[in-house]
Amino acid sequence: MQPSDDACRRIDVLMAPDRKKKIKKKVGTVRWMAIVATFRERVGNNSVKMLQFSFNFSLFVYTISQPLYPWYIKIPAKSILLKPLDNIGMKNLLLFLLFPCTHVFAQPAVYTTANAHSHNDYQQSAPLFSAYNLQYGSIEVDVYLSLTDNELYVAHTIKDVAQNRTFESLYLSPLADIIQKNEGKVYADTSRKLILMLDLKTEAVTTINKLIDLLMKYPAVTRCSSLTILVTGSKPNPATYNSYPSFLWFDGLLSVNYSKEALSHTALLGENFINYSKWNGHEEMLANEWERLKKALDKGHALGKKIRLWNTPDFIEGWIKLIELGVDYINTDSIKALAEFLKTNGVRKS
Repeated sequence: MQPSDDACRRIDVLMAPDRKKKIKKKVGTVRWMAIVATFRERVGNNSVKMLQFSFNFSLFVYTISQPLYPWYIKIPAKSILLKPLDNIGMKNLLLFLLFPCTHVFAQPAVYTTANAHSHNDYQQSAPLFSAYNLQYGSIEVDVYLSLTDNELYVAHTIKDVAQNRTFESLYLSPLADIIQKNEGKVYADTSRKLILMLDLKTEAVTTINKLIDLLMKYPAVTRCSSLTILVTGSKPNPATYNSYPSFLWFDGLLSVNYSKEALSHTALLGENFINYSKWNGHEEMLANEWERLKKALDKGHALGKKIRLWNTPDFIEGWIKLIELGVDYINTDSIKALAEFLKTNGVRKS
């Protein structure tokens, strides 16, 4: 889409210093929506150009926060009656300018196992290594703090503790060895990253404190820039996130509005799929359910966060739908089948 000459001239006139004084006398308030409309026509659908232009244009909008533009502006095929924006409106405008760029870059165009999440990874034939050897981008493990011996176990309930599989021996120690072998990176392919998602099954604060004590014994893990250690399940109050070490991240819910501070410690957003849709993968998804899902994902991507949904149909039809939606991590228990599927079906249709 090429911008019209008329739109280009409007921006050029608006930016010309020698015209500002003359225009200022003529009008009372800046018509922000006109500026936005002209901006969007000026850059068209070129996302890269939009990213480059938006920063310069945002600064320009700040600069002209005074009466500069007529009560209305004619745009090809339509005219818009405009209202002034207050300080809140100004902030929303700048977010509006920048969010399209975030949204575009958040969603993968081609899905690989870097976009795959091994759900309940400890149930695989070789915990950690089965998914790691397929170069999965996210691995989830249930962690349970036993008060009997103050040990962190890979367990969903207290009954599973009897299997005597500690988090340290099954995941933490092997990961440290891998990272040291790869000279500080989690994968030999340095473009690959990994989220180690720890689904805490016992009280949050006590379990996290024990987890931190354990992680501090493995500086290779905590300092690895390509590994994200993420806490889910039992979590502390988001208002306390900033009190935890910088190597520890949290996930959040798409349905919750978090403070800016909490979001700065949140690496991933997600939601239970069935909260939005009853689709089982065997017929068409209802249009209103699709729209609810898209709205939730758009919100998460606008915040600059990647997204995972759980309780999704875990077979080909479900994976196709998640790719269409633009989910960043595909949740699966069938890690080999998904890896095979993505080899030939990973391209996302726009």
